[in-house]
Parts: sequence; C-alpha cells; structure tokens
Amino acid sequence: MGNRFICLAAVLSAVMTVHGLSRDPPKIQWRLSGGYARLFEDHHAAVGTGLRVALTPRVSLEAELRLMGQAFGDDNFLVTGNLIYDLRSSSGAVPYLIGSMGVIHSRRSSLFGHETWTRTDITASGGGGVRFYLGRRVFIGLEGRIGHDPLVYSAANVGFVLK
Repeated sequence: MGNRFICLAAVLSAVMTVHGLSRDPPKIQWRLSGGYARLFEDHHAAVGTGLRVALTPRVSLEAELRLMGQAFGDDNFLVTGNLIYDLRSSSGAVPYLIGSMGVIHSRRSSLFGHETWTRTDITASGGGGVRFYLGRRVFIGLEGRIGHDPLVYSAANVGFVLK
C-alpha cells in the first residue's frame, strides 16, 4: 500500500517542481475512463480516473488510479504516473502517445472464498490514443496500451479541462 502512495507523491512532486519554474499557469485536466484490461490470463472490466498537468503545450504528466476486476473475487488496484506527448496541439482531435509506470496490487479469491492470495508488482505500459474536444472544457477519447500487468488495456474516456 505504501508503494502506491510513494509513486503518486513522486509524480505530483515532479509536476509541482517543473511548474514552479514556469511563468504560465498549468493546464489541468481531469478524466474518467472505462474499458477492458487483460491481466495475467483473465479478462477484466476497468474503471479509472486521472489528473493531468501540462508541462509544455504538448508534454504532460498524469497521476492515474484504476480498478480492474471480474466476478468471483478478483480485484486489482493500479496507481501509475503517465508521461503524455500530444502529437498535435489543437482544439479538435488530438492524437497522443502515452507511457506509464507504477504499481499494481492484486487480490484473488477462489470461487468459494477458501483460498486468497495477494501480490504487488511493478506495472509499465505504452500506447496511444486520441482526444476529441467537444468545446473548450470537455473532451472524449479512445486509448489503447500494451505492457506488463496489464498486458492489454483499452478505454473510452470523458474529461474536463479544469484550468
């Protein structure tokens, strides 16, 4: 549990340090996501949220929390720091690349709850997506990643520009 918070604190500290050197106020976005993850040998539903802070007009850091699970007591909690590079800076469709690294905590119970195991691992992934701005403050998007725990992740996002 402590590793997750250390990772999140490190990402947020880096964002605040870089923005302390900038003259412009940071652009901040908050998003909600829902999708699919393949983790170990199983398929999972995934829901998450992320808070993204722009370092430059095209480079951002994001702190992300994601829950992944399925029926029969299989739960996974993921905390990552994401580095995002927008391939184009515009107010319409914005394609981007994303790399992430963090910690995943998994808990699995047997069908009848007799056996339970937990483990915490490092997770890393990379991929891309596209955000479609519906106005100045609202966007929707699609994203896909491949990596290690989860092996495959795809999601639909809805987000809001906070600042």
